[in-house]
Amino acid sequence: MPLGKGEMSAITLAREKHLIFLSDDKKARKYSLFYDLQVTGTIGILFMNIQKNKITKKQCREYLDQLLHNGFYISSELYRDIIKQLV
Repeated sequence: MPLGKGEMSAITLAREKHLIFLSDDKKARKYSLFYDLQVTGTIGILFMNIQKNKITKKQCREYLDQLLHNGFYISSELYRDIIKQLV
């Protein structure tokens, strides 16, 4: 099944402008890798902000928990891995 118009437009724009492709959609991320695009998602953005000292690890965990509370999904294994990095 092909990607939606929005995802295809975002990939096209990232290719044309040499931007990071932002997506949490597994299928869109795989597709974008075909074009050698740098890809990140919500978790990657949180960690980038830690690296740039814009948020603390504690704030990152709070934001992650808020996301999960509001319907964002990650596996329990990924959650454990993230929390280990935030300790």
